[in-house]
Amino acid sequence: MHRAKAGTPLLHLLSWQCMFADGYARVLGEIRNLKKTNLENIHAIITVHDVAGRLIGSDVALTDVDPLPSGERSPFDTLVMANGLERSARCEIDFLDSAGAIRWIEG
Repeated sequence: MHRAKAGTPLLHLLSWQCMFADGYARVLGEIRNLKKTNLENIHAIITVHDVAGRLIGSDVALTDVDPLPSGERSPFDTLVMANGLERSARCEIDFLDSAGAIRWIEG
């Protein structure tokens, strides 16, 4: 899956999961830098929506490794308040750096 603007992806979302418990969504995953230079200030933007598509909560997770060297991996992890709607909620993810949206692929 490709996100952000068309072109060569700079980031590979290797894996991620969204788990609901105790009124929160815990989102964790791992990315890899596909760029030939460092990526800096990478933010995983997490949004949680109810079944009608209404925003329930959001958060920003910084990667554990910053700057992220070319070819290297970094985990990320965050909690988003889900207001007790765990059974009907869904998570979405996107990525930004200090320059704005990052082209990325998943899988």
